[in-house]
Amino acid sequence: MRDMFVGVTYIGKATRDWRHLRGLMTETAADFAAAPTGVLPSRVRPTAEAFFQAWTTYAGEAAREAGEFVTSLQATVDDFQGVESQAMEQFAGLSVACDDTTTNGTALSSRLGAVG
Repeated sequence: MRDMFVGVTYIGKATRDWRHLRGLMTETAADFAAAPTGVLPSRVRPTAEAFFQAWTTYAGEAAREAGEFVTSLQATVDDFQGVESQAMEQFAGLSVACDDTTTNGTALSSRLGAVG
């Protein structure tokens, strides 16, 4: 279980990092889209507009891709937590079964001896 906890902790941190990156790239795309080109000389304005448009697109694509990583990593954490919950439920059921008395009055756990 310790390894699973370490994995979930690491994936949780990676998810937060990717979420932060998505936010940064979303802001960057908005900044490029809002960049004023009207103050530039007319001969460089078309080049500047093309530059800002291209980088608006690149940053937007990067934000979408980071969002896809966030979604995938969060799904992985959810899967880990689901498996852990299921394992805990099954273990609890096993513990109850070991403590139930049998027809001859002997608990299963006493017949198996010490575990661990």
